[in-house]
Amino acid sequence: MKAKSFQITALSTQLQKDFDVVLLYGTDEGELNHTFLQLKKLLNISGDSLNTTTFTKEMLKKTPFLATDEANTTSLVAERRFLFVPEDTSFSAAALNDFLARKKTNALLIILGGNLSKTNALRQEAEKNPRVLAIACYQPTLPDIQKNILSAFAQHHKKIAPPVLKKLCEKISLNQQVVYQELEKLFLYMGDKTEACDADIQAIISANADISLENICIHLADGHVEEVQKSIALFLASEESETTLFWAVRDYFERLLLILSDSSEPLTTVVKKHLKPAQFRLEIPLTRQARFWTVASIFRVLDKLTQLEQLTRQTGFSKDTLIEQAFLSLSLFAQKLSRLR
Repeated sequence: MKAKSFQITALSTQLQKDFDVVLLYGTDEGELNHTFLQLKKLLNISGDSLNTTTFTKEMLKKTPFLATDEANTTSLVAERRFLFVPEDTSFSAAALNDFLARKKTNALLIILGGNLSKTNALRQEAEKNPRVLAIACYQPTLPDIQKNILSAFAQHHKKIAPPVLKKLCEKISLNQQVVYQELEKLFLYMGDKTEACDADIQAIISANADISLENICIHLADGHVEEVQKSIALFLASEESETTLFWAVRDYFERLLLILSDSSEPLTTVVKKHLKPAQFRLEIPLTRQARFWTVASIFRVLDKLTQLEQLTRQTGFSKDTLIEQAFLSLSLFAQKLSRLR
């Protein structure tokens, strides 16, 4: 069964009643992460819960599935309600069908599929199977964000006028996880007030402007070393996962790569073509950065980012230190490129 990420809350009562598997996929990693967090919240899964188990590549090599309560799989599955397949662990359509055919427990399998094309066999099988909920995670549009914000205000019995809503949307990233976090702060700040005003938006959003993922990406690509240092320090002091930072930076530079690879039209036209209406504030910085970044230099950044993600998972060093050093190095690299223009 097909669904979209913003429908997940409405489907919450069906999750464990009607489905045996949930597949999350899509091109927007920020939205994927947000949807996964929402899914865990709806299912009341916190941290490394005792009623969950996560597939690893080694486990899948030995056994293509862990679906039954027989023999040696009892301790792994029968006593747990949730099974996870992370994005870096390949799971095929055949394994999905095998799981469904031999499933004898109440465990819900959650697959983080990542960016799956329309022709991907796992995605096709999941979308047509009534026992599988296939949730598409794509970058939300401005109307989607506005609708979600209005819904959140209604749930909190609060109001927001159209001009104030517009200002709020201009100040926050169109990443639903970020929007959700900012709204929670806004509602706490408002207290018993029933209607948000410009001052409320300014007080909350401006206080967090320095750790906006969008701003970090812009400063990083421009080579503004001091701004990057300050923004990264603030980000690391917040409660956000470093994964959201990696995804945001990767997405930004991949967009810049697409712009540089498209020489069919003038640069300003190409930049607009690769932006959605809600991303208008990126037009000027991306146009500026496309004049000194090269395809080779962007590949270098993407490689460094991949290495950094691996290091933060594998080493015993402080994640914060690794991230600070890596982003300082990348901003210095960007600074040198900008001076060569």
